[in-house]
Amino acid sequence: MARYVFAEGIKYLKGVGPARADALAQVGIKTCRDLLHFYPRRHLDHTNVSRVIDLKTEGETVTIIGTIVGTKVISGRHRERFEVDVHDDWGGRLKLVWFKGFRWIRRFFVDGYRIAFTGDVSSKYGGRW
Repeated sequence: MARYVFAEGIKYLKGVGPARADALAQVGIKTCRDLLHFYPRRHLDHTNVSRVIDLKTEGETVTIIGTIVGTKVISGRHRERFEVDVHDDWGGRLKLVWFKGFRWIRRFFVDGYRIAFTGDVSSKYGGRW
């Protein structure tokens, strides 16, 4: 008689051991069926590209395409930050700021590279965008 695979415990999937199965069980995923019916909470559309000049809503998640014109690490009193200056195709300027985890990623930001990035709009640290 055939087994009903979707009713099997999640720990029987390749790559899911007892520890990961326990972590998944905490969010309600106990069987393969539960995993297939675990849908994302939201969808971010990265294809809708914005212009820097159009950024007005604080906290809005936007995607911008631009060219890197400068990078620098700035030491502050309490911590360091990594800043990337970007110009978009319409003459807008924007500064991307990382406070944590930038040591490994900063080598990918080279002057002249074109990049697409997505993030939340905030004027908290720069006063303006």
